[in-house]
Amino acid sequence: MVDFDKLIELTAPEIWLKEGDANSKKIHGFMSNRNRHNAIKMVHVDGVPVEGVHNIRVVVFHQFSSHFKVTGAIRPSVEDLHFRRFTGAQVGDLTKPFTLEEVKKEV
Repeated sequence: MVDFDKLIELTAPEIWLKEGDANSKKIHGFMSNRNRHNAIKMVHVDGVPVEGVHNIRVVVFHQFSSHFKVTGAIRPSVEDLHFRRFTGAQVGDLTKPFTLEEVKKEV
């Protein structure tokens, strides 16, 4: 069995480069067929089949909107975290260049 998607992916750019715009109808046909093949025609929600573009959009929107609703969950915050602070000498060490010995040691 021929995998048309893989065939298109591999040959379409090569054919287009050779034939230029004369091949655009063929590539458009391949891509339209691919879009039809990738379309979602039906989904099952709680065991019930849902068909039609509008109905599928409503179901998908409802599914994902429920994931992003604000709940009463307690989330961690940074107010109670205590971080150590750098001293002036340590801040200077962050920006000093590497020595030749340090570079040789790591390489």
